[in-house]
Amino acid sequence: MEHGKPVFPVEPDLSIDSPEVDSMSASIVEGSEKSFTLHWIGEAGAHSYEVKLYNVDDGQEYQEDYASGSIEVSYVLYGMSAWLNVAPNPVKAGNNVTVIITVKNSKDYAQTWPVELVDNTGNVWWPNSDSSDHGLNYTLSSDGYLTVNADSTARITATIGPLLQNTTLTLKLGGHWMASSYVKVQQPATTQAASMGCSNLELSAKKGNLVLDTTCTVYFTNPTDVQWNITGIIPYPHILKTEYTEDLTPEFTPPTMLTKTVPAGGVGEFKLNLHDVLPENNVIGTGIELNELSGVIVPVKVNFTVLVNGKTYVVDSQGKIWSLEYGATRYVRITVNTETLYEHITSDITIGIAGAIVGAKAGEEIGAMVGTVIEPGAGTVAGAATGEIIGGIVGFIGSVIVHEKLGWP
Repeated sequence: MEHGKPVFPVEPDLSIDSPEVDSMSASIVEGSEKSFTLHWIGEAGAHSYEVKLYNVDDGQEYQEDYASGSIEVSYVLYGMSAWLNVAPNPVKAGNNVTVIITVKNSKDYAQTWPVELVDNTGNVWWPNSDSSDHGLNYTLSSDGYLTVNADSTARITATIGPLLQNTTLTLKLGGHWMASSYVKVQQPATTQAASMGCSNLELSAKKGNLVLDTTCTVYFTNPTDVQWNITGIIPYPHILKTEYTEDLTPEFTPPTMLTKTVPAGGVGEFKLNLHDVLPENNVIGTGIELNELSGVIVPVKVNFTVLVNGKTYVVDSQGKIWSLEYGATRYVRITVNTETLYEHITSDITIGIAGAIVGAKAGEEIGAMVGTVIEPGAGTVAGAATGEIIGGIVGFIGSVIVHEKLGWP
């Protein structure tokens, strides 16, 4: 106790880029505040951090608080350090961003270094031949050399773009990494219309579950004036809910590309096989019997993204950016494979049928003995009658199960 209040053991932990880098055992008085110092030897670059505070009770740790964020550590080169700030971020595809470049010279003499701002493909965005500049504490020459005055900080504004895809902008001095910033580029949200044809949606059964199968051939148009080299298709199939069926997102096999090159104004084509094994109650609507699904029409929707040279967008000859998001919907008829569905339910009555056979045989034997006592020569008839009654009872039970499963009379 301290001042009459209980003291609690705690443990603050610091993690950088996931691994724990420091922790300590400490204590805190109830109702008070206390600061803890955790250490990490900084490494140049962008990092994520997590700070967790644990309450320690009888050797067990219980997390009490949590904080996380990001931090960028500048590389120091002969007293030179730098930072980047990019806005807006994210940015819409085809637009420019403004980059605030901050370079600090901690030495007591001016320094001159070649400077460049590059993306993750190595493309140099800044400076260029028109970038020569003279501002507070710095001079930028037309050939890309930056001079920062002694014990001074230079702040330079550069316009970068248009940006078409996510990228990392990196500032280099003398070829050395100094600072970087990830820029997220938002692609157009327009979804273009596609079309497709599908086989009937077959409903069958396997090992106690229902199986859905259909094959769709999907067609999409290249509305641009440039040829497309298709490198992939990312599909998102969906079977929409109806009064007979539940909402489903079925499994599928990887799409088969039927056209790998689509000329300007041409049509691309791929095949998609939907196949899923699901519990019965995940497929059929409440109160619906299996046989009612035969002939039912359900909407099958396939949204998909086309990849052209590995990218989700295309730039035409006029510089316009085209989204490669598509969507197609087709109404598909359900067909019911009654043979496999009957097999699907026979396991429910197999034991009953086996019991009927045994019971009928026993009835025949018992009837034979009874008939011998009551009326010589009538035992076989009595046994047959008994077996028929037992078989009829079990047959009735079986028909009830079939009706409950398939809706058959």
